Amino acid sequence: LAAVVALLLRLINLGHAPLAEAEAREALAVWRFVQAAPGAAPLQAVSPLWFALTSFAFAMFGSGEFMARLWPALAGSALVLMPLTFRRELGRGAALAASGLLAVSPVLLAASRTADGATLAALSLWLIVVGWRWFADRDDGRGLVLMGAALGMGLADGPRFFSAVAAGLFAWVVVVLARPETVRDVR
Repeated sequence: LAAVVALLLRLINLGHAPLAEAEAREALAVWRFVQAAPGAAPLQAVSPLWFALTSFAFAMFGSGEFMARLWPALAGSALVLMPLTFRRELGRGAALAASGLLAVSPVLLAASRTADGATLAALSLWLIVVGWRWFADRDDGRGLVLMGAALGMGLADGPRFFSAVAAGLFAWVVVVLARPETVRDVR
């Protein structure tokens, strides 16, 4: 139910507002690529993953604000399910409540309705965690495959993914320095 609410909130009037300047620059690069406009100076997208997915959407369904924001909206809707990954630690009720809060979160809603790769980077990080937990819990190689695919997705997303990984590594170092027994607990 939380995922359905999140999807509805993110898709309703998705193409209604005009693209912001940064969004328009990214969408223009995709449009030029799809149209193969002769003589047009190529623009380099900030998120190659968003660029590839959006160029597919532009080629299949036409260009516009809705299509430029579609993939981030879908990724943001999927992120609502992230607390379910940690339901063992949080408890079922708390994970469900967290999913409900993420469904209506103004920050995640705004990020999901922006034509860039921020939510795609967050989705790839979450899928890496899901793959790791799948591998650690079931000793199944499919978890490693999911981790590899998610890592490839994140690397293709660009600088936002690298920033998130750097911040995560920094947080991990701080946790280990503050509480060294964390390394033993993780093992």
